Amino acid sequence: MESIDKHKERTGCILNFSGGFDSLAALYLMPEDTKLVAIDFGGWFEREKEFFEQFNPYTLKTNFRQEKLDRNSWTFMGIGAILYAEALNARENVFGTILEATPKHFVKKPNAAYNGNTTPFLYAGLHDVRYTNGLTEVGTALVVSHYAPEMADRSLKSLSNPKTEKRYRKELLLDIVCEKFNRKVEFERTEAPDKKIAFGTNLAVDFLCLYILKNRGMQVANGTVSDIPQEAVEFVATHELKFYERLNCEFVSGTTFSSDEARGEFMNKVLKAGVLPYTEMDYAEFREVANFLNTYHHFMENEVVSENKKKKTWIQVLKRFLSGANK
Repeated sequence: MESIDKHKERTGCILNFSGGFDSLAALYLMPEDTKLVAIDFGGWFEREKEFFEQFNPYTLKTNFRQEKLDRNSWTFMGIGAILYAEALNARENVFGTILEATPKHFVKKPNAAYNGNTTPFLYAGLHDVRYTNGLTEVGTALVVSHYAPEMADRSLKSLSNPKTEKRYRKELLLDIVCEKFNRKVEFERTEAPDKKIAFGTNLAVDFLCLYILKNRGMQVANGTVSDIPQEAVEFVATHELKFYERLNCEFVSGTTFSSDEARGEFMNKVLKAGVLPYTEMDYAEFREVANFLNTYHHFMENEVVSENKKKKTWIQVLKRFLSGANK
């Protein structure tokens, strides 16, 4: 397959857009000429489509999920970017990926901060830029509440049904942000989910549970997470956890941004949203949180993933998809 070098003359930027808080935050932090690419999966995702359509994205309609081609890797979410890349003159590719989205972000010197060559996008001439990787879900709530408070309610409703852990958690984090930062955002508050997630089974949920525990206490944290250990309570009592509201600048000072000008424009927009860079204490606490969560999830011991296996799987899927399109 072709490498990115053949497409250096391209200058455009694509944001893989779903309308959720994370991609919505990315939209307001990226250059104004960014092209939005969305995927209409149909079925259960009709609600998502109804929201993102108002942004007039370039939309790929596909049965990818029905064909179970979404099981091999998260990167299936970028199939639209691959197919639109040449038409949109795009060289940069962006996802609304946040800090807690993957255990790989918790290790020292995360690869994503220094490498924008992600397969299979590399083969379509796309270079990934990490606009939101240094933000947590709390950070994206801060960005959305500043730049698009009128969109918050509809975005929340588009992502999940009421009484689901995901919906309730995002509402709760937005509520904390509004209270702490005096943001006026009107959105529907739904009931806590019937089904909770046990602490120690989902890294992202546990990570955010610590922040909720710090700011709202055990009773509220138990609204989404069960079996919260006493050591978690003791841990948050001795930590500020302000880094959740700030930007991990390793993903900015890394090498994925194309220029200092682009990096500076991004930082200016982040600061306007009230999101400050990590302090030295923030970096220290982030590392302590990572070490604490590692005792439950063991991601540091398993940080070496078989990239060859993932690459092979995706190349097979991509070849199958493109061979069908060329018939």
